[in-house]
Amino acid sequence: MEQLIVTQSPDYEPVTVEMVRAHTVLETDDASAQLQISHWIESAKDQLQDETGRYFCRHTVKYKVSAFPNGKWRLPTAPIKAITSIEYIDEDEAPQTLAGEEYIEKLSDDYSYLFPVDTWPSTDGSELSIVITMEVGEENPNNIKKNVIQAMLLLISHYDQNPSAVVVGTIASDLPIGVDRAISSSKLKFV
Repeated sequence: MEQLIVTQSPDYEPVTVEMVRAHTVLETDDASAQLQISHWIESAKDQLQDETGRYFCRHTVKYKVSAFPNGKWRLPTAPIKAITSIEYIDEDEAPQTLAGEEYIEKLSDDYSYLFPVDTWPSTDGSELSIVITMEVGEENPNNIKKNVIQAMLLLISHYDQNPSAVVVGTIASDLPIGVDRAISSSKLKFV
């Protein structure tokens, strides 16, 4: 069992309300439209983060698991910018923090790994007894990939043009070069 929990969200989004207004044809400019656009931005970001396995903006997350792996540990998201702590419950049911010199970090914008210097410690075996706190995502919004921004704008435009779950009187189809194509190179591929 594992969980990935956001403990601190960013104070910015990959796209701005102004970018959305330039990309869509909104008929109003009032406060309710501003709020709706903000919801669309957050929804599009969350959907694309789920689909790609990546965080686009800087977040603090806790990755909770039940056991250390045998050897190399591939972490489940990207880009990981820093590991701030690895905490666990030892065999005697005492909380412990793994010292930085007990493991090696190989962090990247795609796949990140942890390696034990010797072996991973033993735990009490309880569920989610290991917690890795990480800083993930881009600190600077200008470093967010342009294909991600384009995919967000496509999704937001879709939300604007299709406010209902059902479209009556038309045949719906995906855009040939739509969101899937825009984010395909940003998806993490776990085999």
